[in-house]
Amino acid sequence: MVDKNQIQLIDYLRVIKTKSPFILGGTLLFMVIAAIYFWGICKPVYEAKTSLLNIPAKYQKINTDATSNSLTMNALKNLIESKDLIAAVRKKLGWENSVKLDDLTKSMQVRLLIEEDTNIRKTYAPIIELYAQAQTGKDAATLANTWAELFIQRYNELTREVSSQNFDFLTTEYATLEQQLKAKQSDFIQYQEQLNFMKRRQDSMRNLVSGYLQSSPTNSGNIPSQNVVDMMREQELKGEDYVTMYKSRSNINVDIPPTTGLLESNHLIGYEGQLQDIELKIKELEARKIDTPGELAELSAAKARKTELIVKIKSLKKDIEQIKNTVTTLDTKVSSLDREVAALQSKYILLAKRKEEAELEKARLDHMTKSGLIYSEDIKIASYAVAPDKKIGPKRAIGTLVAGIIGCILFTLIAFIQNYIALASKPTE
Repeated sequence: MVDKNQIQLIDYLRVIKTKSPFILGGTLLFMVIAAIYFWGICKPVYEAKTSLLNIPAKYQKINTDATSNSLTMNALKNLIESKDLIAAVRKKLGWENSVKLDDLTKSMQVRLLIEEDTNIRKTYAPIIELYAQAQTGKDAATLANTWAELFIQRYNELTREVSSQNFDFLTTEYATLEQQLKAKQSDFIQYQEQLNFMKRRQDSMRNLVSGYLQSSPTNSGNIPSQNVVDMMREQELKGEDYVTMYKSRSNINVDIPPTTGLLESNHLIGYEGQLQDIELKIKELEARKIDTPGELAELSAAKARKTELIVKIKSLKKDIEQIKNTVTTLDTKVSSLDREVAALQSKYILLAKRKEEAELEKARLDHMTKSGLIYSEDIKIASYAVAPDKKIGPKRAIGTLVAGIIGCILFTLIAFIQNYIALASKPTE
């Protein structure tokens, strides 16, 4: 066996010299085959470019930034490179029988121009370049332009479909929101009326206890104040129509039915005022040291009246406290409904604006479809492709040279392997 460590550089050179005809022959063979392929079999390649300009509508740019723009550009790129669109281009050109879909896909490329590329975000220029390759310059230009036109047509169809769906959705949302707003406004008015009624009732009951009441001038007359106060409390609790005007806690006009008689004056005293009068009267009677049956009966009636007034005042204050709690609850509910109505009104106005914009966009796209226009306000063809004069491939000289280099390396390697096998097969001395 031959020790590999004993092989020197001179041995490699000797092998190359010995096998030079074999190596040169193999290299020449590779170059001849490459020349036949590049000059005889391989067909020329021409490339044409069509540029698109992406300018979205202004109202679609609201609340967008560079990040959302980059996502939009990548989405457009994926849409342009989609298989179904390329298949539609092939069908439009009548190449279905002559060109395979995969081969056509490889010959079509979309490029986006990057304006800013950082670790945080990547921003694209609003330009999309469509590159198409074909065996003739005319076919390359036709392919690029047809691709761009079909894409814009497809984009319009998708935009119109999305716009129609968006319009239907906004119309439904608008109607639903309108019903919600009307319901909330109705609830707000209802609770507001209840709150106002309970506040008036609270004020009237406070006046019954310690307020200052005034009767209507036309019905002033000579009746006991207590009866009028009782009627006031009763009509407030039962909701009758004795009160003709409410101005403040101390100023209420009341109609007194003619059957009750006339008032001494048109000023009425509340229960607490009457209680003070009764207490003064009791003190006056007790100070006089009465002893006649009539005076004793009057004193007894005054004390009974005092007890009755104390009970009524406690009862009314309890009712007033309950009404106060009701007023607090209603006030909280009204405030909450007021905020909800304001929020719904704000949303309603915004939704109405969006619905109007969607309606205008839908009408514009429908008009374009009926007119048969291949046009879009968002994406336009900035420059059409023209047939190129010079081909971009194949690079025949470079390809042939590369084939010769590969052939030379390959056959040199084969020569070394043959030499190694020959040395390994010799018997060692």
